[in-house]
Amino acid sequence: MFDDLIMPPADKILSLMPIFRQDSRSNKIDLGVGVYRDASGTTPIPRAVREAEKRIHTAQTTKAYVGPAGDPVFAISSAGLSSARRRRGSEFAASRRRAEQAP
Repeated sequence: MFDDLIMPPADKILSLMPIFRQDSRSNKIDLGVGVYRDASGTTPIPRAVREAEKRIHTAQTTKAYVGPAGDPVFAISSAGLSSARRRRGSEFAASRRRAEQAP
């Protein structure tokens, strides 16, 4: 079954990572993977993110597995937000809206 699979082309953004590491300039900025790093090479956690994590931790009542699609109530509620937007003069049909939640 897997013998017939064709290898997709390499990801162009990921190919920038070794090029960035090899660049010896001190003023370089790594924008290839979308993660900010400070001068020491660490990725700082913003205060707002720390506060949000505290709120989540305080409000959590379980560590049950949510699943790859995320919380269904969240997905359905967020998908409903798109009905307020208009495209080509008509509202998005509820039957065509889909949402998944990423961690």
